[in-house]
Amino acid sequence: MIYKISVLLFACTLLFSACSSTDNRQGTPLHKEEVILEDYPDLYVAVLDRDSDAIFEFLDHEEERVKRTAWLSLAKTPVESRTEFLELAKKQDSDEAWFALSYHPSETADLRELEELWINGSLQRGPVCRYFSAHGDGTTLDKLLQDTQKLYTEKECAFAAGSILTRVNISEIKMVEIIRIALGSDSEDIRKRILYGFYRSRLNSFTEFSGYSHFGSEAWITAGIGEQAGTDQFMTRILGEDGLLLAESRWSAEELQNEPRLAIEMARSYNRVDTYRDRHFKPVMKLFEHRNPHVIIQLMEALRTVDDLPGSILTHIEEQFSRQTRNGEILAASLQVLADNSVSPDPYAERLESYMEKNVYLTERGLSVFKNMEDTSQYLTRLQTLIEKGGVRGLHAVRALNGMWMESNQNEKLRNEIRDIVWTALEKKERSMAYAAGPFLTDESIIRDQDFDRLKNILNEYSLPEDIEVYQVFARVFSDRFRQQSAGVIDSLASIGYPPLNRTLKDLGWEIEVAAEEQSFRKPDWKQLYDMGTRPYWVLETGKGKFEIKFDPFTAPATVSAIDSLTRAGAYDGVPFHRVVANFVVQGGDIELRNGFGGPDFTLPTEPSLQSFTRGAVGIASAGTDTEGSQYFIMHQWSPHLNGNYTLFGNVTRGMEVVDRLQTGDHVDRAWIELR
Repeated sequence: MIYKISVLLFACTLLFSACSSTDNRQGTPLHKEEVILEDYPDLYVAVLDRDSDAIFEFLDHEEERVKRTAWLSLAKTPVESRTEFLELAKKQDSDEAWFALSYHPSETADLRELEELWINGSLQRGPVCRYFSAHGDGTTLDKLLQDTQKLYTEKECAFAAGSILTRVNISEIKMVEIIRIALGSDSEDIRKRILYGFYRSRLNSFTEFSGYSHFGSEAWITAGIGEQAGTDQFMTRILGEDGLLLAESRWSAEELQNEPRLAIEMARSYNRVDTYRDRHFKPVMKLFEHRNPHVIIQLMEALRTVDDLPGSILTHIEEQFSRQTRNGEILAASLQVLADNSVSPDPYAERLESYMEKNVYLTERGLSVFKNMEDTSQYLTRLQTLIEKGGVRGLHAVRALNGMWMESNQNEKLRNEIRDIVWTALEKKERSMAYAAGPFLTDESIIRDQDFDRLKNILNEYSLPEDIEVYQVFARVFSDRFRQQSAGVIDSLASIGYPPLNRTLKDLGWEIEVAAEEQSFRKPDWKQLYDMGTRPYWVLETGKGKFEIKFDPFTAPATVSAIDSLTRAGAYDGVPFHRVVANFVVQGGDIELRNGFGGPDFTLPTEPSLQSFTRGAVGIASAGTDTEGSQYFIMHQWSPHLNGNYTLFGNVTRGMEVVDRLQTGDHVDRAWIELR
């Protein structure tokens, strides 16, 4: 999520770095491309205007990169005639054409026609499968599965099958069939693409006593457990506890040190273990040996859901982690497990407070420990104090307040106390707390019918585009709770003409024109991009080491230009990683608020890429199409559901082991650009 607001410190970036220091740029590029000066500026006039007719003029451009970028930009540009667009895609029959079309609405008749063209070979099978990934249904899935060799040789078709499985329910018998098909390939990439639907979504999963999971286990054993970490990671999640025990039996503790993503998946599998059994001791202890802190933290989080943890496990957690660790996040996680199992965390309270003071990003996790240590009145006072302070601590306190309310018996006295604290948070007029208070706004016992005018007054304190997610939250509340009363408010919001907000209003069922007015974006500095050459690198130095990101200035010129300007201005120096989700992303770059709700004083367009969000890919965070700013995220692992919906502007080429070790609250000491 990302927000934009005026930051005087970085005002010079709007002048395309005219006042920026060049200290954060090093080296001289070996190669420069004239196309960035001669052709891209004209294309980007159309892209930034989201003018599909003007973009169409570039679809036959002689320069291949310009042509490809034009097609990709259509993925996020409204088109007047879907039929014309479809015919253009069929004529072009390329990866970028089908990719672009896939982000626009589809009709069943078109899908059936394309399936037949795919079967008889009239269209390239790989490219059109990009369209099937987005729009395919059960019929499409059946046709894809008819020829397994096509799945094995066309990776986009393998992924189309996996993608369809995230939204089409199938029988457990068919699940076994598809698992066998996937594991029948020797390619780890193809296996993961076909299995992706089972890994990503719980829509299709084995029921506890059906017995079909046994056949899935047999197929995995036959294919070979312990040979491909990625395959084993996917199968561990798909099979739950059975998958955990099978993976544990084939992977030694030392081997797992080199496969943190598999180890994290094994740790998380304890979320699906109801009651501890003796057979769990060995895998638990093996995972506790891991050097990656995320493995330890994920294991402890999962163990909180397991009943009857034995004293031996709790003693190990206390002695090895609560008493000895110097990692604040691991300390807090260990105390959560102890508190949940009636082991007092009191002896470590002072130490925990010290870590929370040093690292504000530990606030929410630390609060869950104090909730078990303090009575309701003390805990509410603690939350109230943090909310009054605001910032990251206030944001975490609002989240913790919501968790407390959901778990409580919700009596009248507590309801009134929480209601008062919620209004304290809302009246702080901090966008992060207003957004976090969203669940309370839909609760009729906290926000009452007579509060409509009060909510309107709160929203009036915010502005666009910087507070877009606050507007989106309030729009949902007005629509769900106060639909009749809010018609005038909705009309007023729509009249602002901010496309991302109008898309939200339309999705909520209001008759709204999305493209009410042109959106204003920061324009790339083309001379600056030309001077960067074809191989610019972004180097980020942290307390845990440095890593390098190779920019892609031809696919995402607006983004690369902005990051270069901000980096040269020193904007990223000292900025923390405010969000880390194990086996998903590391996110930072909030140069304004440092809590995930801030950004620069400009907006960037979404710049889609054909490249998938694989491990090490670097993207720009957003609150929806065309709301990007300074916040970036780095992928721990392949996450194709992000493809096309987020700008992918580079890849980590060195130092990925540093990225794996980053935790919430770590920060960039210094950032610079290297030209090679």
